[in-house]
Amino acid sequence: MIKIKQARLLLNGRYRDGSKATFASDFKFTRYAIVLLAAISMSNFEYHTKKIQNTIFISYYNLYKVAKFLGLEFERTKAAPYVYKELTQRGQVKITIENNRTFITFTENGKKSCEEKLEELQYLNEHFNSNPSEQQKYREEEDWKKTVKGVKVGSPLRVGFETEIDKLIKKISDW
Repeated sequence: MIKIKQARLLLNGRYRDGSKATFASDFKFTRYAIVLLAAISMSNFEYHTKKIQNTIFISYYNLYKVAKFLGLEFERTKAAPYVYKELTQRGQVKITIENNRTFITFTENGKKSCEEKLEELQYLNEHFNSNPSEQQKYREEEDWKKTVKGVKVGSPLRVGFETEIDKLIKKISDW
């Protein structure tokens, strides 16, 4: 729980000072996966879960409650079904329907991946907190919002090299 709380701002696309980060949308899958991880593995949320065939599952509605408790952005009606469906197709999540309610859980591979991403988020968070100047490269600025053909809106123009932090952000984002 402490690791999630410490990484909460990064998962929501913000820094400790409240400014927006350019990688906010890149962490969407990771954010939703971490909500699921917390829900099915922490005793705090046990009453929100349901055991189906010896596996712990949780509904979208209860995932929303967990996310709210953790302070993580979570949109249960559109984004959550999309994200978890994508993660199911990638073999990270299992979905089952019982009594017209959808329940979600991790596969073993998905849980392991999520735990690794949480560790990587910890490292990224520590890096940004100890090197505040690094944040400047990933801070969303109004000047960057002008659309340039072939460049994602909200992203700074990057010249041909990738830093270790760029690689870490990409690794956290990839599912």
